[in-house]
Amino acid sequence: MTDQEAIVLLSALPGLGSVKVRKLVEHFGSVANALKAKEKDFAALGLFSRNSLQKIFEFDRDNFLQSEYNLIRQNDVAVVTIFDEEYPIALRSIYDPPIVLYVRGKIPKDEGLSVAVVGSRNASVYGLTVAEKLSSQLAELGLTVVSGLAKGIDAAAHRGCLRTGGHTIAVVGCGLSHIYPPEHKELFAEISIKGAVISSLPMATPPIAFNFPARNRIISGMSLAVLVVEASLKSGALITSHFALEQGRDVFAVPGKIDHPNSQGVNRLIKDGAKLVTCFEDILEELDPQLRRISAAPRKLLPTSNEKVLKAIYSEDELSVAQWLSQEPLYIDDLISKSGQPHGDVVSTLLKMELKGIVKKLPGQYFVLA
Repeated sequence: MTDQEAIVLLSALPGLGSVKVRKLVEHFGSVANALKAKEKDFAALGLFSRNSLQKIFEFDRDNFLQSEYNLIRQNDVAVVTIFDEEYPIALRSIYDPPIVLYVRGKIPKDEGLSVAVVGSRNASVYGLTVAEKLSSQLAELGLTVVSGLAKGIDAAAHRGCLRTGGHTIAVVGCGLSHIYPPEHKELFAEISIKGAVISSLPMATPPIAFNFPARNRIISGMSLAVLVVEASLKSGALITSHFALEQGRDVFAVPGKIDHPNSQGVNRLIKDGAKLVTCFEDILEELDPQLRRISAAPRKLLPTSNEKVLKAIYSEDELSVAQWLSQEPLYIDDLISKSGQPHGDVVSTLLKMELKGIVKKLPGQYFVLA
C-alpha cells in the first residue's frame, strides 16, 4: 500500500473526519501505524462510541481501495493530499483543512488569487446577469473564480469566467464519479479542461445534503473573499459567507430588491457589515492590500498572465517600482537599476507609494513593500 493509498483509506473510514484523522496520526505516529492499530487501541483513545468502532473495523478496506482507485482511473482524477506541494496554499491555511482532495482537471498555479462567487439556486435573470458579468471581469484581471457548480448563481459564475478564457474551480458536495446536478454535465467537462472540479469526498459518495456545508467551507477556504449574489435567509451561500468570516476572508454582497425573497440574505449581510458591491472595482478596492501582499515578488509568485492584476492595483509608475520590491529590503540604487527609470522619477514614485502605505522606507535608503 502506498502512502497516498493509506491516507485515502484512513480518511474514508466511517465516522472519522479530518480532526480525528489528525489525532490518530499524531497518537500512533504515522498513517500506516494508525491503520495497523487494533480496535482496543482506538477504544483507549476515548474518541469513539462502541457503534462507531464497530463500523470502523467492519469497513471492507481492501474492497474500498480497489473500487476507489478503479473509479479514480476511470474518471481521470488526481488525488492531492495535505502533504503534497500541489495542495492549495489558501486552503491549507484554514483551521482543519481536508486531508484529501480529489481533483478532475488542474488547480491553477496561482489559485491563491481567487474569489468565490456564490448565491441562490433559484436566481433571477438580474442575479444571473450580475454573477456572470462580475465573474467575467474578475477573470479578465487574472483572478480565479471559485464556486459550487450548483444551479443558478454558481453556474453563472463559472460560465462568466469560462467565457473570457479564465480559470475557474468548482467544489462539489459529492464524489467525482457523480455529476450533480446532472444537467451540468457539459459545464463539469468544460471546467475540468479549463480549470478544476474538486471534492474532498470519496469517489462514490452521493450528493446528499449533509455533505454540502463542508463543501461550502472549502469554497471559502480556497478564496481571498466571498461574493454573494442573491441569497434567501436560508441560502447555503450564507453558510459559505459565515465560514469566510471565520477564516478571516472578506465578504461582499450585491444588494437586491427589498421585497424579493432572494434579496433578504444579501441585504442582511450588508446590514451586518459585508462590503456592498455594485461593480468589480468595489471588490478590487477592498482586496487591494491583500493582492499587493500576494504580489510582493511578482516575478516569482505571479505568472505573466496575471499582469492585469498588477495593473489593476498599481499605477503605471508604481508598477515599474513595485514589481521589484518584496518583503526583503532593497537598496534604492539597486531598485533604480532594476526599474530602468531615472533617479528622480523613482524617488518621486517611492514617496507617493510611501504616503499611500504601499512601501516602507528603512534606514540606509532601503525599501520594502508595506
